[in-house]
Amino acid sequence: MKNLSYLLIFFLAIGCADLDLSPTDMIAEDAVKKDPKLVEAFLTKIYANANFEPNEGVGYPNQDRLTDGVVGGEYTLMAPWQNGIKASYSIPTASGGHSRLIKWQYGNIRSCNEVIEILNNATFDPAIVKTQIAEAKFLRAFMYLEMAKRFGGLPLELTPKSVDSSTEELMIPRNTLQETFDQIISDLTAAAADLPGTAIYGKATKWAALGLKSRAALYAARIAKSALKNNSTLKEETLKTKLISEKDFDKIIDPKKMIYPE
Repeated sequence: MKNLSYLLIFFLAIGCADLDLSPTDMIAEDAVKKDPKLVEAFLTKIYANANFEPNEGVGYPNQDRLTDGVVGGEYTLMAPWQNGIKASYSIPTASGGHSRLIKWQYGNIRSCNEVIEILNNATFDPAIVKTQIAEAKFLRAFMYLEMAKRFGGLPLELTPKSVDSSTEELMIPRNTLQETFDQIISDLTAAAADLPGTAIYGKATKWAALGLKSRAALYAARIAKSALKNNSTLKEETLKTKLISEKDFDKIIDPKKMIYPE
């Protein structure tokens, strides 16, 4: 009987305890809005997942790690059997692309969008808020450029969507190549305006944003120039897979806004 009494007291004590507790493995959004160090931790995670080094962290042989540069025409490899060479002329289709082309970074882009949304309502130093938003836009632009080099026009996700969103809201159509590059350059223009000229090692700066902007503009201009020269030999079905449909070809890049390298 005595043991039963102790047991009843124990259960009553548990029943009266406050179980409305904050989780210990997550940080509340309201807390992040008040603390730049928590935003910094969020940004650090995005930097770590952005894959700045070609094909980093996936266990590829050294020569395969050059695939990004080969695809972009910045590096060269020597043998046709090397995966970087094979990937450079592989056109992704509905069934997928070459394994070394895989770089689908929408999870990390969503994190950028979340950071921007949080910072738009932050209550700490406005100067820090501006810099951190600029970092998020730089990172988002970098990841969109890496995917645009591979896949052409992309679905542009610029706000974090709820997990309860409808299929129509989540599965948005691809934007044109022009719209994709316009968004990349818009993000980098905004980032360059608010990023500092110097930063600790590994962080984005004004000059990094301007350098990436010039690279994006050169990519876009080269695509436009090549298309204008060769569109008579390109088939519409190829354009839909590789870049965008033929009817949008004349709108890829506004010549007044882009550099056309000779």
